[in-house]
Amino acid sequence: MFAEVKTGGWQKDIKEAEGKDSQRFTQPKYIQAETRSINNWAVIRNAVSNGYKKFRDSIPNLLVIRGDYFIPLDKLLGPDIALYRSGDGCFTDRRYDRLGGVGIFSVDLRDKGLHYHFSVYENPNALDSVKLPPAIFQGYRRFIGAGKLK
Repeated sequence: MFAEVKTGGWQKDIKEAEGKDSQRFTQPKYIQAETRSINNWAVIRNAVSNGYKKFRDSIPNLLVIRGDYFIPLDKLLGPDIALYRSGDGCFTDRRYDRLGGVGIFSVDLRDKGLHYHFSVYENPNALDSVKLPPAIFQGYRRFIGAGKLK
């Protein structure tokens, strides 16, 4: 199986919004009462679009997105909109048929330490040769279609 990992994060969002010399870079990621507008679904679509050229049509493959944004990538309908929304989702037609699925990996700090999240979103329109093997990622949340847990 082939896996491509794309990373991005809050620093990129700051750079795009405020420039590379922003004072915000000298501050912690989270600031009490700070608000920002971020489309988590757009981040996912951008990663799929940018990573797609590396995928072949001969082996199972997965695009892993490591999120370090202000909001989690796998919440607030982000993957549903990015991948499965009728009409423009990446996995609603054959545009990305060489991609078996997307995995979203994130880490957050809680009272008892680090908490890891990993979810797999399968492409129902993937070529048979690139689909994710059923036995892989057992024990992790797997989706195939909007809101459909496999």
